[in-house]
Amino acid sequence: MFRKFSLVAVCLAALVLGASPRVFATPDVTVDEVVAKIVKAQGGEDKLKAVKAIKSTGKFTYGPYEGTVTVLQKRPKKSRRDITLGPIAITTVIDGASGWKNEPPQIGGSGKPEKMSADDYQEEEDNADLDGDFVNYKSKGKTIELVGKEEFEGSPVYLLKVTDKGGKVTTYTVDADSGYVLKIKTKTKARGTEVEIETTLSNYKEVNGLFFPFTLEIKGQGGGPGQSITFDKIEVDATIDDASFAFPAEKPADKPAETKPSGK
Repeated sequence: MFRKFSLVAVCLAALVLGASPRVFATPDVTVDEVVAKIVKAQGGEDKLKAVKAIKSTGKFTYGPYEGTVTVLQKRPKKSRRDITLGPIAITTVIDGASGWKNEPPQIGGSGKPEKMSADDYQEEEDNADLDGDFVNYKSKGKTIELVGKEEFEGSPVYLLKVTDKGGKVTTYTVDADSGYVLKIKTKTKARGTEVEIETTLSNYKEVNGLFFPFTLEIKGQGGGPGQSITFDKIEVDATIDDASFAFPAEKPADKPAETKPSGK
C-alpha cells in the first residue's frame, strides 16, 4: 500500500540525503508487535485484504515544475503510474507477470512503449502489492529486523529493515505511537548505477476505513531538484479496466493511397 515511487525519482534525479536521526534507545517491543501496529494504523488486515483496486490522482512536482500523477493498482499485482510534466509523459506498468514503460528522450527513453527489464520489473513489483510489505510478510519470503529506536522530528520512531527474497533491503521509519510509516529508504538501480532513494510520507487521511499518506516527498543521491506527490483523491475499489495494464497494440502503418488508372 505504501508507494516507493523509486523509478520516478531515478528517472528525474533527486536531492542529496540529509543526516540520519540519532539512535537513543533500545527497542522495547518485538518486530511482530511493530508490524501489527503498522497494519492496524493502515486500517487492519481484514480491510486491507478486502480491497480489490485503488486509484490515486494528484499533483506531481519536480523542482519549480508542476504536473499530474495517476496511479492505478489492482489485484493481483497490477500497477500503472502515469506522470505528466509539461511536454514530458512517463508511463510505468506491470501486470503481475511482466511490465512495460514509455519514457521520453528527455530522460533517456525512446519515446515509445518498451518491454520492461527483469530488474525494472522487480523494482516495481512491490508497488503493485495492495497489502504492502507487512501483511503476511513471512509467506512473501521477506524478513524483518527491528534495527533500533530513534528520534525523528522530535518524536520516537522504530526502524524496520525489510529484506525481500531477492535480497533487496528497504528501511522503514515508523512512528512509535501511531504506527504510521513516516519514511521509506531503499536502493534501486538507475541505468546500471545503484541509487539510494528516500521517501517521506505525511498528511495521512482516512478513505473507506483505510489510512493513506496523501503527501510524499522524494529525495535521492545526485543533487538534482526535489520531487513531491500530493494526492487530491484516493478511491478504494475504483473500477479499473484490465486493458489499462495491457501493452499498447502497435498501430498499423498507413497504406499508400491507391492510384487508379487514368482510363487512357
